[in-house]
Amino acid sequence: MKKSLSALMIVLCIAINSYTLETNEKASSSVDFMKKDTISFSSAYLEGCYTNKQLANFNLEFLRTSERLLDCIPEGYSGSTMLKDATWFLLFIFNMAGSTTLHEIGHGLRAKSYGIDFMLMEDMDDDKSFHKDENYFNFFFKSLFNTNRAACSADETEQLNLENYFVNSGKIDEWYNFDIIFSAGGINNNTYLAEKISDDIHFKNSNTKFLSYVSYIYDLLYGAMYDKTAKKSGDDPYNIINDFNLKGRDDFKKGTISDAGIKSLFLSATTYSFFYFMFTNKPMAKPYGFRLPDVFPYITTKGMSYKVVSGYEASKTLNLIFGFESVFGKEAATEINLGLNHQVSIYTFPISYKGIATFGQGLDLELSCLTPISKYFDIGLGCEIYSVTSLMGQRHATTNMKEGTGQSKNLFAFIQYRY
Repeated sequence: MKKSLSALMIVLCIAINSYTLETNEKASSSVDFMKKDTISFSSAYLEGCYTNKQLANFNLEFLRTSERLLDCIPEGYSGSTMLKDATWFLLFIFNMAGSTTLHEIGHGLRAKSYGIDFMLMEDMDDDKSFHKDENYFNFFFKSLFNTNRAACSADETEQLNLENYFVNSGKIDEWYNFDIIFSAGGINNNTYLAEKISDDIHFKNSNTKFLSYVSYIYDLLYGAMYDKTAKKSGDDPYNIINDFNLKGRDDFKKGTISDAGIKSLFLSATTYSFFYFMFTNKPMAKPYGFRLPDVFPYITTKGMSYKVVSGYEASKTLNLIFGFESVFGKEAATEINLGLNHQVSIYTFPISYKGIATFGQGLDLELSCLTPISKYFDIGLGCEIYSVTSLMGQRHATTNMKEGTGQSKNLFAFIQYRY
């Protein structure tokens, strides 16, 4: 709690300083200010305050900044094409490092939600003794050009204590569920990043770049590629299959994850928008303002789920968000997603807010609000509230998973540079 309050104070101080420096500049009242690219500092970027969704936002902003850097390379001189291609490849490597880091922290934050410390590792074959190492950004730089297989290790003593707790409570299936959630945390984070990139492509619509589409496909198919290449016990897909078998489920097997990833790729409008972009260099239009649906596969303790995401652009300042997530088969479940992204003006001063509610297996809420404090800077607040019994909660809750009841709550503040 003290860390969170300190982080909020840091963000507020930066915001006040920014406001003081630019006090003579008028806040932007453009109706599309909420669709600008941004570079943010969030209290959720501080160690101990991490959330999956805010770290994915860092990756998305890094991706968009990479695209802007590519635009800065002048054309029309000898070697410009080669320079641009080399820079594109280098920036793609940087974004792959971001995907790797988000994957590994996905495991770690699932362990953390059960009260277990974790260690981010550059090499999964490193047999050094456990020491708590949870710094996302430090690991991001270590992941650049790393040829070893990165990994995340949870404290074995704390895992054993958790297993004993579930066994002694007669909840052995909850132990298997923990291992499914922990093992799936990485792949699910890659899928979520693909979902976030897709949302951004559709929301901003006009400034989509080739690198965004490539990153979307890479992260959407990350689980499928991992499932196809997994060869031994210890690889995430094998661990997940084994846990389902221990629960008495034989319908989750080799190929389940890869099949879901490939199906989702071909069922998603963003995939076809990519090919449309390649031939026309334009984003795909929204028929009558509707976002054509995208599908994203997630691994849950009930089996593979498919999340369908769509929306409607009611005006330049109001976007409605809707969709659902379903698990089919032996443990069927469905959650409904409803939300909006809206900009309003109060005495000509623009305020943008976003809210998404998910209900069906429990109530989840994601809320954020931001306002300009100068020509280029915005300040905002947000919160993430997840039921630990929901499909969303399995992926994004940060506390209370061990108890299996209640909610996980995170409050964060941020300041962002808009360009």
